[in-house]
Amino acid sequence: GLVSNSRESVTVVACISAAGIAMPPMNVVKGKTEKSLNGFNKSEGHENAVWAFQKNAWIDDAGCLKWFREVFLQNCGPTRPQLLIVDQHRSHEALDLLEEGMRENIRILALPPHTTHFLCPLDRTVFGPFKKHYNSACDDFTMQSPSNLVMKWNWPKLSNDAFKLAFSHRNIVSGFRACGIFPFNPSAIPLEAYMPAEPTNIEYPEPEITR
Repeated sequence: GLVSNSRESVTVVACISAAGIAMPPMNVVKGKTEKSLNGFNKSEGHENAVWAFQKNAWIDDAGCLKWFREVFLQNCGPTRPQLLIVDQHRSHEALDLLEEGMRENIRILALPPHTTHFLCPLDRTVFGPFKKHYNSACDDFTMQSPSNLVMKWNWPKLSNDAFKLAFSHRNIVSGFRACGIFPFNPSAIPLEAYMPAEPTNIEYPEPEITR
């Protein structure tokens, strides 16, 4: 398929609930000032998306706190306490975020390292379909005309089209069920998930010592 002549990363921060609801995404683009957002047609993206910028388009401590305040707290409802399950990215363990969570009576639980393929509902049943639908949206768009290239301006719409399809109630609920989080079911995790990783069973030869 056709591709643009340059590539640039965008981090999409997503959050879902066991009730089958997806919160609006936060899109982190590459840039050092607010002007870096001007190249994106935000009106064609998710109507409630929050936009942020970072020099590498990564989620950092400040970005995670921004997401917590402007996305999570604005969409999680008034019930307290609540449990927020995150992976072990360092931004999720920033002191400012943990203190803010304590003030808001939000319990933050970080999953053990290298376990999200079993324990994270997004990894289990949402991100895969999201990637599939996004690729399909890009393919359909580029096939419509030789002049159609995936760029900053049209990325919000393509991403939002895929978001609507992948972040469905069915996919979200299936993810929490597959991880055994809700309904709570420890046996949902297969026994082989508790076994040592395969590389730990490899015997490496003794290194040769050259004198």
